Amino acid sequence: MVITLSDQYFQYFINPSKRKNRNSTLANALLNLSMVSKITIEQKFLERGHTQVEADSIHSTIERKLRHTNISVPADYVAICRSARRYPRPYTVYYLGHGFFKDFSKLSFLKSLRPGKRVGDPHVTDIRSLKYTPDGTIGYKLRHSENYMDLQFSRVSKKTRLEQCCPFSELTALYDDPLAIKKEKFLHLQALKMSIPADYHNFYDNLSYH
Repeated sequence: MVITLSDQYFQYFINPSKRKNRNSTLANALLNLSMVSKITIEQKFLERGHTQVEADSIHSTIERKLRHTNISVPADYVAICRSARRYPRPYTVYYLGHGFFKDFSKLSFLKSLRPGKRVGDPHVTDIRSLKYTPDGTIGYKLRHSENYMDLQFSRVSKKTRLEQCCPFSELTALYDDPLAIKKEKFLHLQALKMSIPADYHNFYDNLSYH
């Protein structure tokens, strides 16, 4: 992912092969962010075969740092990721708990990202760029060289979208508790404790499982 950011404009380039990057739930979340924060968000999908982005270099740098490194608990990754690069400055790392994640499926401005409904109309996978604006509209491009065209909202009016946008802090939490792992995995982790310093055993003993 490549990001360009200013006070009123946010642009990022993203891998087109991932279905999770081009769906109505993400579109609703980005439109909501645009309306609440009063910024324009431009989401561009890289062309296949041209997907080398900055994140690839970051992953490679962190992987090199991880070589021959012992990991006792997930939090150990924070220091490793932060120290993987020295210049021009260390990476900024956020360690997220379950309480950070929100349920964006409750936002229902848009039911589908497909530009058309009839046979022969473009499909979601034909979209090359999306633009979310603070006035509650979404523009799309089928080619990067084209001008943006307005995506049609079948049910929710622009006025309603602006009234229903919700600050991040007020969105419903996605998880009430940390996700439970399978009992089989829990038992495997218990067996691994013999190779982990005793100071970390409490973390594994308190994992939720089902």
